[in-house]
Amino acid sequence: IVVLARIGILNRVYSKLTSGSSGGDIQSVLLGYVDAVERTSKTTQFLQSELSQLQEKQSHGLQRVGLVRYDAFDDVGGEQSFSFVLLDDHQTGVAVSGVHSRQDVRVYAKSIKHGAPSHPLSTEEQLALKRALESEGSKIG
Repeated sequence: IVVLARIGILNRVYSKLTSGSSGGDIQSVLLGYVDAVERTSKTTQFLQSELSQLQEKQSHGLQRVGLVRYDAFDDVGGEQSFSFVLLDDHQTGVAVSGVHSRQDVRVYAKSIKHGAPSHPLSTEEQLALKRALESEGSKIG
């Protein structure tokens, strides 16, 4: 009776393993599983490679921002002047300032490489750089 019960269990397991196969042959089912695992492994390796490339590209995208608004002159209010800094994950980017007066607006740009500006920064640009460096950049993975 015990042997018959075990045979019944083995038959159900065998039926589950071979369901969906044409001949019900366990060898062909197992070879199919091995083939599926190999395909899945190759796909996973491909996706890991793609993810690595995306992460590298993303690290060069502008993702850190610092902004400062201020009054450049005593006779002009409303904090119409501004300085902002845009950086990538390597602390490389640009500082842009717009100085507003009653007569005109002047715009200045300075490149930043690895956190170091190409030209001396104004107090407001330094504050914008500090805010950009402290901001959270987006990450993949």
